[in-house]
Amino acid sequence: MARKKRTAKKQETQVQDYRYDNAKRKNNPPAGIAARGKINEPPKVEYAYNPHRPPTLRFDGNGDADQIPELLQKAKDKVLSEEEIAILAEAIQHHEPWLEWSGKQETQSFTVDPVALHIHERVSAKAIMNIAARENVQRNLFADPQLAYNEAVQFYQHDVEWANRLILGDSLTVMSSLAQREDLGGKVQTIYFDPPYGIKFASNFQPTVFQRNVTDRTQDLTREPEQIQAYRDTWHLGVHSYLAYLRDRLMVAKELLTDSGS
Repeated sequence: MARKKRTAKKQETQVQDYRYDNAKRKNNPPAGIAARGKINEPPKVEYAYNPHRPPTLRFDGNGDADQIPELLQKAKDKVLSEEEIAILAEAIQHHEPWLEWSGKQETQSFTVDPVALHIHERVSAKAIMNIAARENVQRNLFADPQLAYNEAVQFYQHDVEWANRLILGDSLTVMSSLAQREDLGGKVQTIYFDPPYGIKFASNFQPTVFQRNVTDRTQDLTREPEQIQAYRDTWHLGVHSYLAYLRDRLMVAKELLTDSGS
């Protein structure tokens, strides 16, 4: 008589969420109670840069920059001639490549409003698994800070547990908000920068994956202004506007990075 094969008992997979025990952040306002609380309005942040140079990559074509160390050493021992001073000044100014584009010299700074970031939804993978397994779901699985009401409506005033977030918005204002309102300036280790693409196109906004016929009719538009702006050609000066767009965001991103960040 053949023996029955024993079936091994299935081991239940334990799902755990990763917690950052020592990391804190400021309590930004949930969308449901944002109107009831108080948000201090910080002043708009002005970022200035040095506009030196159409998008044209320029560099020292004469090799004058190679003479900088020798001329600096010579300057310690005796007075340089007018010709040597001119060579040194030109070499210092042009010793590294630079990029020029229209509007770079005319606009020497830009201002960003560090808007408040509202919480619209909390998601927990562990809570979802518990629901599927018909287990009790605890509120703290959603990283929902347990603050008293009077503290919960004092936005950006109290430290709460860290939670990873997916933020919808213009990267310029979002990064400025993280740096100014949540004190994350100089604390970010890595920023993944994925620039927008497409220059000289009228529109590539596709409201749904089920509709491949892309048109610009009113009924085809979304109610989310960020999406309309993200998928429209806003480069009025072509590549010149594109470079200005990148420069502004790179400057704010640099403010977020720690010294060893990249």
